[in-house]
Amino acid sequence: MFFRVIVLAALSLTGAGITASGAVITDKTPDVGPYWHPLAVSGTAVYTDSFVFSGATGTMAEVLGVYMLVQGEGTGSQFRLQLWGDLSNSPDPGSVLATTGVLQVSNPALQLVTGTLLTPYSMTSGTRYWVAATTVGLLDGLDYQVGAHTQNSIYQDNGTFWYSNDPNGITFDGQGLTPEMAIYVEGGAGEVPEPGTLAMLGAGLGALAMLRRRK
Repeated sequence: MFFRVIVLAALSLTGAGITASGAVITDKTPDVGPYWHPLAVSGTAVYTDSFVFSGATGTMAEVLGVYMLVQGEGTGSQFRLQLWGDLSNSPDPGSVLATTGVLQVSNPALQLVTGTLLTPYSMTSGTRYWVAATTVGLLDGLDYQVGAHTQNSIYQDNGTFWYSNDPNGITFDGQGLTPEMAIYVEGGAGEVPEPGTLAMLGAGLGALAMLRRRK
């Protein structure tokens, strides 16, 4: 009975793992500089750009980012960064796969602004996804200007930039545009057992084997 308890405890601990994070999944740098604007509650409600995930299926998207600056002195509008699904090579606002909390910045120079997803999302290799910056339903502030990236200069995925002036962010006024919006995605492998957990599991299984041998 004692050895059985050890094994059950080891098995239960395998559910507590660590996530290997910090790897860059895509980084469409602003090689064209500040370009698309104005993103704001009272301006354009949504900016979004696509990328095709080419890594291993099951990789978790954990952090989203956009290269942006505030136009003027002060604080920009509130916004969220979201990961959207794809609908025939167009963004699907009805398929929000993951979202950050509310973000708001005041940087006057173009720089990468990132947010951590509230729930990481497991991606599928070869699938197109969209990184969206949305101000829908949030508080107004100064306008943002986002950086632009030359299409296919790094990633051969034919990514395009779309924007919506619709306050609800559903209808897109700009479609399939280039240069792309400068976006960033970071993540890592799914949960893996910690080394200590694996050692405990091994010890428990070994103890069980010894018990059966004695019997």
